[in-house]
Amino acid sequence: MDYFAYMEQIGDVNEFAGKEVARIRAQTEAYTADRRRSADAAIAQMVAAGAACAEVAGRLGIATRDVKRAAPTPASPAKTGAGNAAPGEHRTEQESTPVGQ
Repeated sequence: MDYFAYMEQIGDVNEFAGKEVARIRAQTEAYTADRRRSADAAIAQMVAAGAACAEVAGRLGIATRDVKRAAPTPASPAKTGAGNAAPGEHRTEQESTPVGQ
């Protein structure tokens, strides 16, 4: 074989290796994404069972922010009635009239 044939073979091997690396990376991403969803579901179950985020984080040895990311707490329902009013909304007309008028 001559120099050019060897160089072509090197190129072929590098091209093959690049394709294999891409395939393995895609496979790894799919595998880890699936496992991440499963881990997040386990965290969500712990929180749904009533465990505080800090408690779950402590038991699992992870940051509280990771627990909150995996199992976001639903927004609390809006309160009705007086408890939902903004400050100052319950003033009477007399209370809200500026002084001197």
